[in-house]
Amino acid sequence: MKKTRLFYRNIVHHCYQNTPDGFLLFYTVSDYLMYFTILCTVARRYPVKVLKVCPMVDHIHLSVKATNRTGFFAFIQEVSSIFARQHNAVCGGVDILGDEIRVIN
Repeated sequence: MKKTRLFYRNIVHHCYQNTPDGFLLFYTVSDYLMYFTILCTVARRYPVKVLKVCPMVDHIHLSVKATNRTGFFAFIQEVSSIFARQHNAVCGGVDILGDEIRVIN
């Protein structure tokens, strides 16, 4: 049974995304810059404010405020999807980010 994620409007949500089996997300400075560029570009399209970004080599931490649940989860999904496609186009391979998004309030 899938657990319902809690969402509260206009509070800081800590988002944690990791890779399946500990695969690396970022190999070079260019990988970090690509993720950050995608994140900033996509954030402008959604009702979110990204307050903190902490990309680690095999996982990502974000602190995000959002005005609605739909926009918040669509934002996270779009960033992950675009980054995975770009990463795979450059490096080859399968999806690097898992489907699971953990939101810690």
